[in-house]
Amino acid sequence: MILQIENTKKTTDSQGAIKMTKKDIHVVSAVIVKDSKILCAQRNAHKALSYKWEFPGGKIELNEHLRKH
Repeated sequence: MILQIENTKKTTDSQGAIKMTKKDIHVVSAVIVKDSKILCAQRNAHKALSYKWEFPGGKIELNEHLRKH
């Protein structure tokens, strides 16, 4: 599964004006099922969305290649 997430960031220009910028974040995720059970991980207390559940995966780095199997 390949997802594309839009991330909005608030910055200020050299004159102090607020500017909203968007950047695309490409991530991959997997849903792994074995014996009718689904693998999930719970985020830790020190991350955004702490204690929420998620599927394994992560951000695609700049020079990382996408491969479909």
